[in-house]
Amino acid sequence: MNLLHLEYFREVAISEHVQKTGEKLHVSPSAISAGIRSLEQELGGNLFDRVGRNMRLNEFGKRFLPYVEEAFDCLQNGVDAVHAAQGRHLRLVSFSVQDGALWDELLLSFGAEHPDIHIRQLSQDPDRQGKLLEQANLDFILTDLDLNNSTLDHCDLFRDKLVLAVSKDHPLAPSTDTPRSIFDFQDDLFLFRPKADIFQQYVDQIFTEIGFRPSKTMAMEYMLRYRMFEKGPGVIITTQCAARQEKSLSDSAVCLEIKEFSGFSLVKKLYWKKSAPLSLSAAIFKEYLQNYPYLPKD
Repeated sequence: MNLLHLEYFREVAISEHVQKTGEKLHVSPSAISAGIRSLEQELGGNLFDRVGRNMRLNEFGKRFLPYVEEAFDCLQNGVDAVHAAQGRHLRLVSFSVQDGALWDELLLSFGAEHPDIHIRQLSQDPDRQGKLLEQANLDFILTDLDLNNSTLDHCDLFRDKLVLAVSKDHPLAPSTDTPRSIFDFQDDLFLFRPKADIFQQYVDQIFTEIGFRPSKTMAMEYMLRYRMFEKGPGVIITTQCAARQEKSLSDSAVCLEIKEFSGFSLVKKLYWKKSAPLSLSAAIFKEYLQNYPYLPKD
């Protein structure tokens, strides 16, 4: 089948008008009509009902359209795959990490040292098989999760401890050598991330294990949570590293050690594909992460 004729068919199915389709594709209406007639002859039946100047899909056209759309989607995936393969030979590094605020200083430092390497960052939690690496054509995934996929390799970057961030005027904010108990904050408003968030799932798991249930909670996305914290009452569970990086916390908050959190920590891991060798740019980025001096060490 002629790919151009299939494109004409798909566009007319959307606009229901040959003239409008011609204007969009910069093709004469007669060429579009001829292309659709040729397609219909090849299929052995009409795909449209002609109603004045309009063309509406008939039963055969409605059955045919999903397959045409699927074919074009498949072709676009092929184009994306080629571009991704080409990107492996370009000065490009692509990765996903949800808690992006944790990495801004590192990326600025990396960019200053390697100005010829471009960065593409995706803010998305991976599934537990790490399929996002392939689906989004990434070099790396940065995550707290243990990804269950034997085709991936990984290294541990650093271990981060949980803390409770409270405002500086909170009654329990004054520093002390003794860690606080989370139960002292039973009546505070806890500003949570959404339930689908991996970090929030980890916090929920800890609360279940220690038998703690806050009286008041609000759930919101990553950055809005910090803005809410700045503007009103509430406490946030975060990590030591995130608290240092996030300006709204470092300027206006006190981060308290919680004794019930002492047995819990998050290990940030870097994943990549075993089967495909890293590009030169990706290898440089990986080595930079592993040796970055300002990430916490065990």
